[in-house]
Amino acid sequence: MKCTLRDCSGEYQERRVSQVFTRDGQSFVVEGIPAMVCDVCGDTILNWSTVDRLLRAIEVRPEPEKFLPVYLFDKEVA
Repeated sequence: MKCTLRDCSGEYQERRVSQVFTRDGQSFVVEGIPAMVCDVCGDTILNWSTVDRLLRAIEVRPEPEKFLPVYLFDKEVA
């Protein structure tokens, strides 16, 4: 499918993406989200069933599969 953004010549491709969410001051990452991603500009489209599933997952907050370090941009990282 051709990209829907003006002046972009790209095509959407099926991919899996990761997204950071923040709720009640807590940040978390969801990996492996099915999406359509433009191969030129990176525009990303999620279908409604995926969005609905993400919203339910955010509400339930299942136990994480893994833990990641978080770095703040304003702090020096050694």
